[in-house]
Amino acid sequence: MAYNKKLNDAVQALHEEAVKVLQDVVRIDSTTGIEQEAQNYMEKLMKEIGFDKVDVWCPTQEELSPLSRYGGSGASTQELGTRPNVVGTVKGSGGGRSLILNGHIDTVPVYHPEVWRFEPWSATIDEDGKLFGRGSTDMKSGLLAATMAVKAIKKAGIKLKGDLVLESVICEERGGCGSLACLQRGYDHADGAIIMEPTNTRVCTAETGTMLMRITVEGKPAHGSAPYAGVSAIEKWCYIMGKINEWDRARHEAAEDQHDPRFKDYQMVAPVCFGMVHAGNWTAMLPNELVAEGRLGFMTDQTVDSIRAEFEQLLQDISKDDEWLSVHPPKVEWMPMSWDAFNIKGSHPLPDTLQAAIRDLGMDDTLTAIPYGTDVKYFIEANIPCILYGPGIITLAHYDNEYVAVKDYLCEIASLAEFIIRWCGTEE
Repeated sequence: MAYNKKLNDAVQALHEEAVKVLQDVVRIDSTTGIEQEAQNYMEKLMKEIGFDKVDVWCPTQEELSPLSRYGGSGASTQELGTRPNVVGTVKGSGGGRSLILNGHIDTVPVYHPEVWRFEPWSATIDEDGKLFGRGSTDMKSGLLAATMAVKAIKKAGIKLKGDLVLESVICEERGGCGSLACLQRGYDHADGAIIMEPTNTRVCTAETGTMLMRITVEGKPAHGSAPYAGVSAIEKWCYIMGKINEWDRARHEAAEDQHDPRFKDYQMVAPVCFGMVHAGNWTAMLPNELVAEGRLGFMTDQTVDSIRAEFEQLLQDISKDDEWLSVHPPKVEWMPMSWDAFNIKGSHPLPDTLQAAIRDLGMDDTLTAIPYGTDVKYFIEANIPCILYGPGIITLAHYDNEYVAVKDYLCEIASLAEFIIRWCGTEE
């Protein structure tokens, strides 16, 4: 099937404007909690493009708190009620498939501005065509690509049959209450959805799951001159950590996901990683307690409940072989936020249609998968088929000197526009 030349010409004509709007939005600091200015820009842009309806509202903690596993916990440390979601709707004429395009406007903070090649909010484009700035990859380029794809469709004078909804949401980086709020508001049904997270412009059809946890290890305090009189919680944690790493390596070697070609870019598809460890309150003293916080990945054939039970059993087995731990076993606490795994195996209309559009435009239609959590979980809960597809490389997300290749961003606009008209259908 040939691509729509009229639409592709409209995309090409929008290249300069598309780069400008991406730079505009990257230059707005929209760190989680202060998304309002960027959302004001998105509201104005959607209205200028001519969306039939632009819905703007501020989710509240009260709306989301009953769903503590997801939205309530995700916003627990941030003020809601003044941070808007922006959702644009293009009404179809009828008879086509409906579509949701979802992207988050919020970003993680800039941690080390002094090491950036360019100022983090400058949106500077270098000689290689890389646009630098916080959020450029994760995921303002994906969100703006979808927005400009809609503009190209309108510019080409194409009328869709199916309804199209574009969601610019808050708070994804703190658990995803923005996407949840969209479902709560009634945007809870569609024939398909795409989240424009960075996938290196490859179609992503699988995602391993993620849980957050806190492990507390008990020790026995003793003066630093007589450590033999106590038990070091640090030493016990090192023992536990070593056993966890052994288990992690063994389960990855046996996992089907680890050998799935869609995950080929990742050495481990669902790793355990501890990012915070705290022990002791005095230099010359054995600590009586250590607390470690981290993430536990799990395979696409597992659930939150099954991995929780497996890991708790692992800690019990580790403790049995140690004299101290057998009496004072480590305690694991599961934090409220978690990200379910998903896996679309074989043929499915949603990725198949997107792949065909990409292929017909002469682009790489390779399938991929990711080892981190996204807002896909909400669409799964709502029984909406969902995949990921966006410009940018995930290893650049949350990273000093984050950037997106402008050519990948422009390719995303073209491929999304072509996909939209095929998925939603068009009037003759």
